[in-house]
Amino acid sequence: MLKSYVKLFNEIKRCKPNSKILNAYINSKEQLIIKTESEEDLDYINRPWDSRAFEHGVSKLQVESKFYLAIYDVKTTFDVNDKENKKFMSDQYNISNMLRINQLTMTLLTYLNWFKIFLAQFVQKTSSKNFQMILQTLHLTMKCKMTTNSLKILHINIHSSNSDTKILQLTRLIQIFKIDIISINETFLKPNDPFSLPGFTIVRDDRLQSRGGGTALCIKDSIEFHEIPRLCSATHENIVGVNITIGKNEKLAIFTIYSSPSTVLNDETLHFINSHFPKFIIVGDLNSKSKTWHFIKENTNGEILENFINASNCHVLNCEKPTFPRGNSIIDLTICSPNMDDFFHSHKVLADKISDHQPTITSFKNLIPRKKLFTINKIDWAKFDQILKVKKGAHALDPPLNIDTEADKIIADILDAINKTTKLCNFTTTATHPIPIPENLETLSSRQKM
Repeated sequence: MLKSYVKLFNEIKRCKPNSKILNAYINSKEQLIIKTESEEDLDYINRPWDSRAFEHGVSKLQVESKFYLAIYDVKTTFDVNDKENKKFMSDQYNISNMLRINQLTMTLLTYLNWFKIFLAQFVQKTSSKNFQMILQTLHLTMKCKMTTNSLKILHINIHSSNSDTKILQLTRLIQIFKIDIISINETFLKPNDPFSLPGFTIVRDDRLQSRGGGTALCIKDSIEFHEIPRLCSATHENIVGVNITIGKNEKLAIFTIYSSPSTVLNDETLHFINSHFPKFIIVGDLNSKSKTWHFIKENTNGEILENFINASNCHVLNCEKPTFPRGNSIIDLTICSPNMDDFFHSHKVLADKISDHQPTITSFKNLIPRKKLFTINKIDWAKFDQILKVKKGAHALDPPLNIDTEADKIIADILDAINKTTKLCNFTTTATHPIPIPENLETLSSRQKM
């Protein structure tokens, strides 16, 4: 009888009138489970109950608290059900159980922000030293599924990049997912508007005639690329393309295209890309709807794009999750040429709320973009030291008038040694904006005299 929710709720309110109950139920073990809003409510509910509560009274169960730690990308060969692994984790870190979470479950957990809750609970109840020990040990069995020879492309219809909050959110995603190239649609930028992302070089195509629109490709500073001249036949509102080098000097063209809902998709541009670039990836909000990419209703742009895909044998890489929740539609697409399908690894739609469109990440495996070549002057300091050791002062320093002359000679000897021991060196790096050696030391001459 009391399992009726109304009666259950009324009885709880009778016994604990000041409590704020979010939910309550009786489980199969005849245990009363109550969910509250705050720790204050929890303390209040845990105080002694009326001896006639629920006719026979209630007693509190002493349940051992459990805390959770969620770790991403654990190596697939690590068997969470292996007895030795379980014993080791129990003996060393008091971890009673382990569960491998598949991608679907992880997506749900991420959407509900449970990962942050689990991690926060674990940190609060465990010393930082033990926490670090667990991470260090598990690091030995962890391996990121996407290795360093991968390419990750983030796409977002940002609906105006003139927002510090949106750029901060975008930067956070870049850091978390280690993004290589970013496609941004509807930047709302005009040619005189500044726009930058730390660690990235930006190529833009701004809408000139009216408000809105605009596209940008942001390429990590360490990646060598060449901008593709704007396609003359393009009637899309905005399009940007770059060529990067992969493998054995092969070119991979990457395009971002924005086509507004009022624009009829021009397949001439798509066919031009297909015929002139052997390997290509197209990302963008094309406002094209088709059953082929998991949308019930179709529109004209969807039919045009589907005909192109069928004729060129290209692939739509999107998963089934909508990229535009308000319309429950998939309009932010990632398309690749047939010869790029073997490199495709995964496509995911993130739950992050940056605009009314959801950001997407498309990952490609076994792709190593050629790194940008930096040239700097490098000094052979051992040789520099040898040259200066044989130099001798030409003047005695007794007369005060000779000090300036001798100081000038010392500076000249140093500059001469630098010139003789300096050579140009080329290097690549994953770091951004390497700091070169100063071009000259002439500014020292007026300050560093004896």
